[in-house]
Amino acid sequence: MREYFRRVVAGLLCMCIAGAAILLASITITAGAKDFSGGTPRFDPAKLSYFVLFPGISEPVRVSTMMGVAGLDPGYPEMKLPDDVVDKLIRARDRNALWLTCMGREDCSSIAYTYIFANNAGQSTRIQQVEGPYDRGVYFKVPSEYLLFHSDLSKWEYRNEDGYFKLIAAPLPLPKDPIHDRSNIPSFINWAEPILVCRSREYSDERMLLTMWLRMDAKFINGSELCFDEKSLKLVKEIITEPTALADGTGWDYSKPVAVREIKYIYDDPRIGEREYPVRVEVSDKGLEALRMEFKLVEGFWMLDRGLLYRYGPNGERDPAFGFNTANILIKR
Repeated sequence: MREYFRRVVAGLLCMCIAGAAILLASITITAGAKDFSGGTPRFDPAKLSYFVLFPGISEPVRVSTMMGVAGLDPGYPEMKLPDDVVDKLIRARDRNALWLTCMGREDCSSIAYTYIFANNAGQSTRIQQVEGPYDRGVYFKVPSEYLLFHSDLSKWEYRNEDGYFKLIAAPLPLPKDPIHDRSNIPSFINWAEPILVCRSREYSDERMLLTMWLRMDAKFINGSELCFDEKSLKLVKEIITEPTALADGTGWDYSKPVAVREIKYIYDDPRIGEREYPVRVEVSDKGLEALRMEFKLVEGFWMLDRGLLYRYGPNGERDPAFGFNTANILIKR
């Protein structure tokens, strides 16, 4: 009898162990099916919200939400982008946020520095003491920050070509709203205009007046083409475009954008090799190099070190007409 009960108990124990194993396997298979079913990827919701913690930045940054483009906003199904595009946009944000984002950063109370601008003879020097929000140390506005971090990403075209992942925003006619157009992107800024580096950051009201005055004669909204390295997703260059003028002078052909300005980001530091951020930025205006700047990382902030503003003579000779740099950079937490 005792032997009988021993066998019964042993059998029940084996059944319990086998059942537990089957249940565990079932849970594992279910979880695997959820993650690798081939359906919608389980994007990290922390990367899709209005506040995102990016690599190298200690506090979350305010950005535009990606819930719609990820197909997770039932109210706007038309915003959904292909999953591979969403994945690349998430990685492109992560890869470039440390140096590209100014707006929305809250990991410092202010940044103080001295801005120095002079001609190539060291004369006509302008020295400005600056303190305020993070601004890269120079008045240098690029559309990439707005397009990647602060726009409705469902509105743009995406391509994989020439070794790049490209985000393309075509030029458009002037909007009814003279301040902003298409997804909260400023329409009054003259993007990456070389001559504007002659000043440091202006305070908000002065900057608004300055840039609006510069854009009073605007005839259209410039387009942009962002080129990310297809593998690493680092931003390599961006191109500012405008529509083609009609031959009879009566208007613009928006279907044929032409490049008017190109910004190249160089990551290779001759001293130690490739950096995580661009050490040099080159701006070409209508095919001619007009501006060259060197940058450094100061306590996690991408700041101007020094730069040259070029001009060209009647025979095409290039002259480094002006130089500028920053000094005494102080990050205030």
